[in-house]
Amino acid sequence: FTMGGQPDLDPVISGGSIDPAMFAPEEMQFIKKMGDLRIIPICVPMVNLYSRGFFFGDNPLDWFLPVFLLQLSIFCAMAATLHHHLKSLGQTSIVSNLLGGILSGPSFLGKTSIFRRMIFPVTSYYPLSTIGLFGCMFFLFLVGVKMDLKMVKRSGKKAWAIGILSFILPLILTVPISFYLRRYVAAESIRDSLPLIAVLNSSTSFHVITCLLTDLKLLNSEMGRLATSSSTISGMLSWITLVVAFSVKQSIKSGPATWILLVFSGFVQVMLTMYVLRPIVMWMIRNTPEGKPFKESYLFAVFLMILGSGLASDVFGQHSSFGPMVLGLTLPDGPPLGDALADKLDCFVSGLLLPLYFYLIGRRANFNLKDSSYVWVLGSMSLLGVLGKLAGTILPALYCKIRIQDAVILGLMLSALGIVDLTFYSRALANEHINQDTFTILITFVVIISGTVSPLVHFFYKPSKRYGSHKKHTIQYNRRNTELRILVSIYNQENVPAIIKLLEASNPTRESPMGIYLLHLVELMGRATPLLVEHQVKKKPTSQTTQSDRIINAFRIYEQQNQGLVTVTPFTAISAFSTVHEDICALVIDRIIALVIIPFHKQWSLGGDIESIKYRNVNKNIIEKAPCSVGVLVDRGILGGMRSIMGSWTFSRVGVIFFGGPDDREALSYALRMAEHPNINVTLVRLMADGSMIGSVMERKLDNDVVNEFRLSHTVETDRNDYREEIVMDAVGTVDVIRSMENSFDLLIVGRHQNETSILSGLTEWNEFPELGFMGDMLASSDFESNISILVVKQLSYSSN
Repeated sequence: FTMGGQPDLDPVISGGSIDPAMFAPEEMQFIKKMGDLRIIPICVPMVNLYSRGFFFGDNPLDWFLPVFLLQLSIFCAMAATLHHHLKSLGQTSIVSNLLGGILSGPSFLGKTSIFRRMIFPVTSYYPLSTIGLFGCMFFLFLVGVKMDLKMVKRSGKKAWAIGILSFILPLILTVPISFYLRRYVAAESIRDSLPLIAVLNSSTSFHVITCLLTDLKLLNSEMGRLATSSSTISGMLSWITLVVAFSVKQSIKSGPATWILLVFSGFVQVMLTMYVLRPIVMWMIRNTPEGKPFKESYLFAVFLMILGSGLASDVFGQHSSFGPMVLGLTLPDGPPLGDALADKLDCFVSGLLLPLYFYLIGRRANFNLKDSSYVWVLGSMSLLGVLGKLAGTILPALYCKIRIQDAVILGLMLSALGIVDLTFYSRALANEHINQDTFTILITFVVIISGTVSPLVHFFYKPSKRYGSHKKHTIQYNRRNTELRILVSIYNQENVPAIIKLLEASNPTRESPMGIYLLHLVELMGRATPLLVEHQVKKKPTSQTTQSDRIINAFRIYEQQNQGLVTVTPFTAISAFSTVHEDICALVIDRIIALVIIPFHKQWSLGGDIESIKYRNVNKNIIEKAPCSVGVLVDRGILGGMRSIMGSWTFSRVGVIFFGGPDDREALSYALRMAEHPNINVTLVRLMADGSMIGSVMERKLDNDVVNEFRLSHTVETDRNDYREEIVMDAVGTVDVIRSMENSFDLLIVGRHQNETSILSGLTEWNEFPELGFMGDMLASSDFESNISILVVKQLSYSSN
């Protein structure tokens, strides 16, 4: 095959130098005759795909498939090992993959002839590169589909100011200096490429920022949302600038007519994508009923569009990823298309093909530089690009009254480098706009900058810290005769009936109304940007309703039935479940909420139990990090038969188990509201150890105060409510008392943690659901055979935050 003027692209021919050990003597004589010509023919024997096997005398490493599988195994093992050790330092996967490629490249392991000839032979390079480019193309398409271009319209002045200045200031800083530094570079090829390198170092990409924030789990944070919006604006401007810069650079050798054709062909492809391909896909989406999966035939047609767009881009002189990325940007994010593509492609593309692409780019870095005198010039250009992005972000952020610490963190986020930068570096190398040494130095600074930015953001930006500095939000300390604000998190429609009945039992009155903040949690799939949407009352009902609409309608009916007593403010949070608790924490702080109610992750039904690990992880994060009290509702009442929202059933018999401690006091404070409801009977059962005191003197005083309030206010003047004390000797007696209450109540309220006492010893050793505490775990376990529902309450304390 012919190297086409790019001998440095081959791992065997590094920096233009040839290893004689790789070729036969007659081949070397021919190469020497070629002299300094840049086109070097290399004869490579045809390699078959499959090996017959070791027992037939075949060497597996002489065949392509065994070599390919060995290469993938080495790559995966090396990348996984590096990522395992670097992850604790806050490094993202791109650094691990690039380092793995560099270590196996010509400067390190690639120096050994065995590794170079047997594991990474010449014949395997181009198939691997093709697979890597294929992964890059599909990844940029997927990110384009997940990107919501409407965000640009919705972005406020703050995001627009940061996005535009973070694009302009780096260019103002780097481009003029690149012309000044040309006088210090003797090599003509490098001197002519400095302006293009300045533009490359000044670019920002939405894809890179989103990947960084996803890896660091900061997409839902305040600065993460602002960085996403700003990078969308600056990324679009950067992409347009780079396309124009590459077209101009290519036209210098080919003439202005080539530049016109390149720009025109790119424009035609964008128009065809918008007005031909997009309408076809939109027709497919309209013909997919809500809640139904995207048809396989439709998905196959979309795959053909991706491949055709990549082919057209390559034919017209653009990067093969240009067409698929434009196609992805024009298509709507979210279900049904986004979900289907994420389900089919995300794991394979992001988990294997894309890391392989990074790995291969790292392998092309060769540190045996011909001339290292200009390293400082390229390094200065890279650092100036970072400084320009920092300045372009921090200055408008400070003007918008963002704290200096957050402004610096935001600047670091927008300074990250990643896949788009690597793609343009590779394109510049392939088009001979930069040489091999320049490419190596640029890759090195990608590793340095990314390896610095990610740990700094990881260690110095902790969104949850701001939640601990606010005053307590609890029911116990919520002033009487004021509005009680409750945030209700819903996963699906099955959670609605029990939660609405719990709210009805909470006794809203005109003196103490309730403000309900409804939050429907939807997992982020098929889109890159998390959304927190506040719903307004629809003037005209629509024929097609979503699950969110049905949930909101149920709470609207509840609000209308309690006019003047309850106000409902509905939200939908479309977010990754690993970070959705950040949305809840932000709402708690902004709306001064006292209690968050979440449904238990396990649902009981007549047909069997359904347990969701994803819901459980969300609940754990909310319980541990919410800056207010939290109640987990375990709805087992459905075992007695199907229940509807409009049914006549209610939590009319409520029991409270009290040992002592902050969580038990919070549970009893909530029950105090219920005790005032004319149709609800509340029974307080206080379990006490025989002959011993539970808790410290101060704790006992606080416990007695809230118990006496219940006794004096709700049991003396009415016989609806009851109070009784149970003296028990040990944990067995405690379990016996609780089991005797199995069929006495509709709802049982307990605290998450209790003061340490001998009557609870041994109950903590076999917890199935430790997030509920040992009392909640015992009541929610499969051994507790009852239809009773349980509310486990945790009170906010300064120590927990």
